[in-house]
Parts: sequence; C-alpha cells; structure tokens
Amino acid sequence: DGTPAGTPNRRALGYAGDDPGAKKVASDLYEPFGFDAVDVGGLDDAWRLDVDQPTFVVMQNKQELIENLAKAQRHATTVS
Repeated sequence: DGTPAGTPNRRALGYAGDDPGAKKVASDLYEPFGFDAVDVGGLDDAWRLDVDQPTFVVMQNKQELIENLAKAQRHATTVS
C-alpha cells in the first residue's frame, strides 16, 4: 500500500537500530517502496513498535506515528 512521496496521509513505518549504516539502509528502502521513514532510535527503543503499543499494525501517517511513539508505554515483564 505504498504511495508516491507527497501523497496526503502517506503511510509511515518506523525503524530502530544501533548501527547507523544499517538504519540508513532501512530508511533508504522505505522511500522507493512508498513509505515515509521514522527513526525510532536505538534497539533499546524498538519496544515502542511492539504488540500492544499504539504504533503496532496501525495505518498511520508520519505525524500520527510520531505522536503514537510518544504515547507508547513500556510494560513490565516477568522473567522466570
């Protein structure tokens, strides 16, 4: 469902990583596939894209993704 740059409400996808080169590759791939890229941060911030977060499996434009990233809340995990 990618669309050309400049399309109103163009879908945005987030990415996270600790390697700047790898992040650039991911970001550079999103554009030709028709998506705006949003850098979420390092791998420590990748949870903001996980299940049960406001960013997960939601059609959202760049501004909406940025707003939903800010709403994300980290859930406590239990390790046995």
